Amino acid sequence: CNVDRVLEDGEVLPGDCRVTITEAAGSLRMAIVQCTCHGLLWMSDLLIDDGAGGLSRPPAAWFDYPGARAWLEHGLPQLLPQLVATPIEHLVSAHGPVISVDARAALERALDVPVA
Repeated sequence: CNVDRVLEDGEVLPGDCRVTITEAAGSLRMAIVQCTCHGLLWMSDLLIDDGAGGLSRPPAAWFDYPGARAWLEHGLPQLLPQLVATPIEHLVSAHGPVISVDARAALERALDVPVA
């Protein structure tokens, strides 16, 4: 699917790809895309390489917003029930490996790790 416009929260793209726009930190908006037809969950910059072959939340310093740490520690994990509501075979981030083995478990681990 070719996207050449700003996506809206709740939008459904071809291939049953559902878009969630989250207020990641202040006015910074991040997109999460779930493609049920491929079992793919794309987390943009909300997960990054953890240096050990998995993913973790980014450091709060990435965000120029005083509440970033609190949102990464508490707000992002609150999205977990929504994110695991569909099958996850591939977990993708903008800065890290594609996780295709135990992707759901990798997501749960990433959201359980404290923010640096």
